[in-house]
Amino acid sequence: SKIIRSGNISLESKKIEQSKANLDALLKKFNAYYEQENTSNNNDFTSYNLTIRIPANAFDNFLSALEKGEDKLTDKNISAQDVSIQYYDLESRLKSKRAFLERYQNMVSSAKNVKDLLEIQEQIRQLQEDIDSSEATMRNLSNQVNYCTLTVNLFEYQANLPMGSNSFWVKMKDSLVFGWNMIQTLVLGVIGIWPIWIIAAVIILTIQKIRKNKRAKKINS
Repeated sequence: SKIIRSGNISLESKKIEQSKANLDALLKKFNAYYEQENTSNNNDFTSYNLTIRIPANAFDNFLSALEKGEDKLTDKNISAQDVSIQYYDLESRLKSKRAFLERYQNMVSSAKNVKDLLEIQEQIRQLQEDIDSSEATMRNLSNQVNYCTLTVNLFEYQANLPMGSNSFWVKMKDSLVFGWNMIQTLVLGVIGIWPIWIIAAVIILTIQKIRKNKRAKKINS
């Protein structure tokens, strides 16, 4: 049978660089390789998004080694797709096309005229294109069957949500940032309505002056 296995897992690490080094060693042990590596750093927290190709006969052992490691497994999703019918149907069609190609190639020498020769050559060209396309599809299927694809999200402790957000220090940091942003907003808001403050000051001074004048008149009278 032809089975394509793939999946994705998430691992939380308290020593991210050591975890990455351990993963590198694990790949060498199981003759796997990185198809893609992405690293990101947000708020001093590091995370890796990795696409790994693993020999099919080592896939289960590779997963087991990850699960038994020091990093915490927070998410796991493994799937399997049976492509046996597609593969063997393609193989059968490819065999027939090769037989037809050989037959047309043998007909080249027996062509009676240029027209027949051109028609035979056109059939040969179309068959060769079909064969090349089918062979490429079969190679791709074989590669996916022989090497499983695993996407690994390796992230640093406290960088994960909601787990990391439950940390006291992360909450404290978020609270300080929120408070500082609120102060900035209030200050900018106060500055933004400066015309109102000027008008209010003029009105207050005018009222005080009027009251002062009234008191002065009463005293003089």
